[in-house]
Amino acid sequence: MGRKKKVALPATGDAFAFPLEDGRFCVCRVLSESVNRDEPKFAAVLVVCSAWIGSEVPAVDDPELRPILKLTHHSWANKDEIGWIDDPLPDTFIPIGKILPTDEEASRECLTFSSWGSIQIQPMMQWRWDHERDAVLAEDAAKKEQQANLTAQNENKRQKHLKQVKLKDLAKHTFFPHWEHLPKKH
Repeated sequence: MGRKKKVALPATGDAFAFPLEDGRFCVCRVLSESVNRDEPKFAAVLVVCSAWIGSEVPAVDDPELRPILKLTHHSWANKDEIGWIDDPLPDTFIPIGKILPTDEEASRECLTFSSWGSIQIQPMMQWRWDHERDAVLAEDAAKKEQQANLTAQNENKRQKHLKQVKLKDLAKHTFFPHWEHLPKKH
């Protein structure tokens, strides 16, 4: 297995607006680069998501962009949306300038990996939890019921199949056909 190709990552303070699924925008910013730290020893950036959501790409000097998004939806327990990201920045992210981290922000410890995808999804999920919780809970219940129905259908098919299987069928079956080192037949 080869090494991961080195990617160009944003720098400390770089801030980006990105579109949410409903057409509004949110912002994320880089608090730190791994090269500036003793640990961790990998090429990544520490990114936080802003609590701000707006209908247009904001000006970088808007003070509402600095507060970090706190996740309380579903089972999140007031966790900051922060994490190390080592993937290239998506093309949909719009550079808006620099928001240099405070000393406290720059020295934050984080043991979590994240992704640009998570940064894009979490603001909308949190907004919906805060403003449309009943609809979110109804959607969650419907998905859970749909999954339970699918599981029951699959189990019924499996049980039906098992009732039809005969010992002679099993004797002809090749188990684990993709194994490279099959046990020798005795």
